[in-house]
Amino acid sequence: MAEDGEAIYLVDTCVWVNIRDEHADSSQIWDQCFALIEAGRVQTVRQVFDELERKFPDVHARLKPYRKRLVVPDATIYSADAVAEMRGLRAQHPKLYDQLGPGNPADPFLIGAGKVMGAIVVTDERSAGKAHKTKIPYVCTQRNVGWTSRLKFFEAVGVVW
Repeated sequence: MAEDGEAIYLVDTCVWVNIRDEHADSSQIWDQCFALIEAGRVQTVRQVFDELERKFPDVHARLKPYRKRLVVPDATIYSADAVAEMRGLRAQHPKLYDQLGPGNPADPFLIGAGKVMGAIVVTDERSAGKAHKTKIPYVCTQRNVGWTSRLKFFEAVGVVW
C-alpha cells in the first residue's frame, strides 16, 4: 500500500512505451503519472527501468528524474519471499521469459514484487488469444497477483487522457 493506504501499481515496460505511442506522448498523462510516482502509488522494478534505458531511451529520459521514488528497492525484489515466488514462476511458467535470452527479464521481477508487496501489476500484454498463457495477465491470475491494463489503471487512479 502507498503512504495514503491506496493501492500500489507496478508498471510494465509496454505501458510506459504505450503512453508515448498510443497517447501521442501526452504531457498531460506524463504529468499525472509523475504525480502518482511522487505519491508512492506508481512504481516499477529495476529490470523495467533498465529495459527502458536499453530499448527506449526517450521514455527512460522522461522517467529518470523520478528513479529514486519509481524503482522498487532491491531489498524488496530480492527478499526471501520474492525470490521464492520467482523460483515458483520459473518452475510453473517456464515460457514466461527466455532464461537464456539477452538482458535481465522484467516479468518475473514484476510478478514477484507484486506478490510480496500486494501491488497490482499494470501491463498491456494480452490476456486471451494465442500464447496468452505465456503473458503476465495469465501468470498473475495463476499466482494470485493482481493485474490490470493501462486503460483500466488510468480509470482506477483518475488519469485523464
